[in-house]
Parts: sequence; C-alpha cells; structure tokens
Amino acid sequence: MNKNKTLFYSEKKIKNIVLEILEIYKNKIEYIDLYVVKNDYINVLVRNKHTEIVEFNKDNKVNITIYNKNKKSSIYTTNLNIKEIKKNINYAIKNLRYVNCDKYNNIFKRKNNKLKNNKFKFCHSKIIKENEAIKIAYNTEQYAYEYNKKIFNSEGSNFSKNISNIIFGNNYGNIMSYSTSHYFLMSSVISKCKDKIYNGIDYSCSAKFNKLKTPKIVGRNSAKKAIHKISSQKILTNKLPVIFSNEVSYSLFENLSEAILGENVCKKSTFLLNFLNKKIFPDWLNIFEDPHLKYGLCSHAFDSEGTFTYQKYIIKNGFLRTWILNNYCANKLNLKTTGNSIGTYNWRVFSKKDKVINFNELLKKMNTGILVNELIGDGVNIINGDYSIGVSGFFVENGMLKYPIHEITISNNLKDMFLNIVDFSDDFNKINKISCPSLLLENMNISGK
Repeated sequence: MNKNKTLFYSEKKIKNIVLEILEIYKNKIEYIDLYVVKNDYINVLVRNKHTEIVEFNKDNKVNITIYNKNKKSSIYTTNLNIKEIKKNINYAIKNLRYVNCDKYNNIFKRKNNKLKNNKFKFCHSKIIKENEAIKIAYNTEQYAYEYNKKIFNSEGSNFSKNISNIIFGNNYGNIMSYSTSHYFLMSSVISKCKDKIYNGIDYSCSAKFNKLKTPKIVGRNSAKKAIHKISSQKILTNKLPVIFSNEVSYSLFENLSEAILGENVCKKSTFLLNFLNKKIFPDWLNIFEDPHLKYGLCSHAFDSEGTFTYQKYIIKNGFLRTWILNNYCANKLNLKTTGNSIGTYNWRVFSKKDKVINFNELLKKMNTGILVNELIGDGVNIINGDYSIGVSGFFVENGMLKYPIHEITISNNLKDMFLNIVDFSDDFNKINKISCPSLLLENMNISGK
C-alpha cells in the first residue's frame, strides 16, 4: 500500500490515537476536540443489465476544533497518523493569529461526561459481498422492465450500504463512540409514448437491511410511475385543495427544519424569525424529535461538538417550541445548544386527534383537488416563505383518482400552508428522517394551462 494512503483503523485504535493526541495537547491549548467518522461503504449501479459502478470505500474523516481566548480554528484531515495529526493541529494553532476574537466562540465545559446509554441500537451490520450487491441492483432493474413493455430505458438501479463508527474526544476527559448503518435501494426507469419520454423513480432506505423494500417492489413502483405519466394531462389554472402524498409530504417539514436552523435565525434570514413559542400549525399537529430511535435513519448519540442529543418537541400543539442550535448559535441567541450541530434527527409528525383517517378517507375529505406524488425543482424561499414548485400526480374528483396530471405548478406561502393543513392520514412513511403521512392542505394556487 502507498504510504500516503489513509489506513483504515479499528474503532479501538482510533480511540487510542484520540486519547494520545488529547494527552499531548492537554495543557497547551484552552480547548481541543476531535470528531472522527470511520466509514465502510459499498455502492453498486446497474444500468441496462450492465454493471456500471462498483465502489468500495473505507476511510477515516477527522474534524479537529480548537478554541483559545474566544478564537476558533478548525481543520479537516483523513490521515490518522499521529505525526500528521500533530502537524495539522499545530497549523490550526498558528492560524489563530489571523482569527478575530468573537465572544460567542466558547464551548461549554463538559468534564468527564459519559454516555448514559452506551448500548444504543443504531447499527445493523450485515455482510454483503460484491456479487450479492450487484444481484440486488440487477434484479431491481429487471422487475421494472418486466412490468410493462413501454419501459424502454433505464437511468440505473442503485444499491448502497454504509456502516459508520463515530468517535469523539476532547481535553476535558470525554471519549465516547457509537455506530450507525444505512442501506439504500433505488430504481429510475423511462417510459416512451409518441416520441415523449417520462421517468419514474422509487427508492427505499433503512438502518436495517431486512427492512428495505424488496427489489420487486422498488422496480415495479418505478415502472408504474413512469407508465402513469404517459396518459397525464394538464389542468386549468385554479385554486384547489392539495394532498401531498406520503412520498413527498416530508419535504414541507424539511422546509420547516431549514427555517428554524440556528444559522438562519442568527442571520435573520428566515420567515419564522419572530415565531418561537408562537402557533404556526393547527393545534392538533405535533412534531417530536427522537435522536435515540432504535435503528432510526438519523439516530445520533451526540453531535459533532460532543453535546449529548436528547428527545424534544419541535412543534407541540401547533406551537414552535425550539430552534435547532449548535453551540455558537446558542451563545449568540443567549440560549442553550440543542445538540444539533449536525442537523436534525428523527422527526415524527403526529396528531393528537382521537381518530386518524386512512388515505381513502382523506381523498373523500378533499373531494375535488389534486394529489401530488412528485416534486420537480426547488422553488422555496426560506427568507420570506414563498413556495412555488412543479409537481405531478393525479386529479381527484368526488374523492376518486381520475387521471394523471403533469406540468403543474403549485404555489402559496409556507406560513399559510402550515396553518392550512386540514388533516392527514395514517399512512406514515418511515423511509426518511422525517416520518410523515399524506397531508391535506387547503387553498393552494394551481398554475396549469
């Protein structure tokens, strides 16, 4: 092996390296931490029966952060050699000379903290060999082709697996770790009719391999979506209620997560700037974040700053209860960090209504409108909340699916959209870090022909 290549260290070896580095710099700097992510990754892409990509990647990623007298310096490396790490740290220390003091650049002194639960079940490791991974992707594409003869091309079927070990240590005596897993299967195929082509995509992801949708389901679902689009129509410009299917409804709450991110709040670049502890959703809607969810897609025991994650309400009875904060933004807002320096974790959107209706009942409740099952492009302005995005789906009349629709744009403002959520069904989609069912919204602007 080339001496310059990064060695793939064991978790125990990495911990020993981190401890050795911290001991060296224990009394030389006010604060130092190392956040290490060790990945074991395989990715396969099959297209038109040919294996186009087989990737194996084993790497170590190290983020080093130094604080000294309200100055902060960070450096990144993939090399876990002790000498190389020391060289990087010394370089980061020298860089402090060029960094301005910022009173918000300080870290909470968490001395000798230990994880209360070191038996988190975030990781499900399964040995998957190269030929097995290729077969999974190959079968997924074949099921799509077999669904209908109008499927004439493929953009590829993709299978990937990643096992991550996360290690954190600082010079206050903290050293801790946990592991996560992620499996992903996707199919994208193309149908053709009268010189027009239409794509269909379906995917599945899970922290457990045996919880993925089967190649048959993913392949056929992608083909079904491509075939449906062949008979799609435009509709007249109008104002109608809209159902966001559980395939796309999570995106509305991704917009929410971006709007309450500490960085955007500090920069005053969010439409929810003055809405903390105010009502922004119907009073029956709640969002709960659970970073410790067993085999959750986005479960984390601590964040990149070594702050322990914890369960919390994001929305409670329609009210916004918290920002999403790292240490710096928390200091700037005179609040406490929420342990979210690496983003949001597992969100669960749920209702406190006595009865949650099923999807067919949701269609009947809407009566006439559109069902959206695909979003096209990005037309969301987090600063003012304006929302305008291309969609495809179905026109609904008298609670029944009538025909597929395409080349439609829906628009409104997110503040109004959040408050205009009328109801949702019980078809929770758990293949995203936001677990969310289909949503019914009132008064959306529909731009058609």
